[in-house]
Amino acid sequence: MKAKENYGNILTEKRIGLGLTIKKISQITGIPERKILKIELEKAAEFSLHDLTKYAEGLNIPLSEILQGDGVIFECKNIGGNL
Repeated sequence: MKAKENYGNILTEKRIGLGLTIKKISQITGIPERKILKIELEKAAEFSLHDLTKYAEGLNIPLSEILQGDGVIFECKNIGGNL
């Protein structure tokens, strides 16, 4: 599973625009600071869609606002075998 680009930048810009530190958004969302960093750095293998949704809610924006184009965040590949 590979994450599409740019959602981390969008969230980071929104957070900074609201004057929130990583520590403060962590307190608001209940997401650990290290996971906030993983989200902002787009290390999708290290957080869940639930975390991403909570982050967007903590910024008071709909998840759809950070979805790009077709709304796909993750692309999955079938590596051998059938799904």
